Amino acid sequence: MTDIEISKILDIPVKTLADWKKKSSKRNKLYGFLSKIETKEAEGIDTRDVGVDEASVFSSSAKSVILQKKWFNTDLLWSSADGQRIGVDRLITVYMSKPEQRNTDKLVKLFGAKRLKTVIDKNFNNSDFELIRMSANKQIDYENRALNVSKVKKNIKVNPLKLSRVLKGASQETIDRIYSKIGEIPIVEATKMFKPKYPDTMIVKKQLEYAKSRAV
Repeated sequence: MTDIEISKILDIPVKTLADWKKKSSKRNKLYGFLSKIETKEAEGIDTRDVGVDEASVFSSSAKSVILQKKWFNTDLLWSSADGQRIGVDRLITVYMSKPEQRNTDKLVKLFGAKRLKTVIDKNFNNSDFELIRMSANKQIDYENRALNVSKVKKNIKVNPLKLSRVLKGASQETIDRIYSKIGEIPIVEATKMFKPKYPDTMIVKKQLEYAKSRAV
């Protein structure tokens, strides 16, 4: 692929690739791989695109920040006022205790994946938190994935009842994969079979909106 084609697929500026071309860059091998394959091959690699590392908003040495609740999809710090100074490690710990992909993505952008994993290893190292730790780390690794969604949907027969069972409690990654393969309508139809409907229908709706916002 050409630099322009790589830029479009990864949704990054062409000038970023200039840095990737440098042998000292951690993305040099990735650039070499992408430059040697065809666009169709790149589009066929999984249903997601390759994640792109970006510099975090805050320094890795930052001890505290001014809380902006608009950063997050849900408010898990209801006891803390918006605009209040809060410790970074505490902020990460609270949101990673109930990992949700949209919040995790924001945390990675704010503080970097390495900082998040360090806090997780420190505060969720007990066997009682194994599932939380696994889910949190998986979401961190999945962060910043642009969905490569085919414009032409295959004629895939979907059993709404079976799909509804898969969608209930599904991770953002699972919703992404399903959406990239069958599109929005079958997912919406399947959620109509939820019993009870709330809050699962609303959760899937928000996950679907997030998937659509990242589709390319």
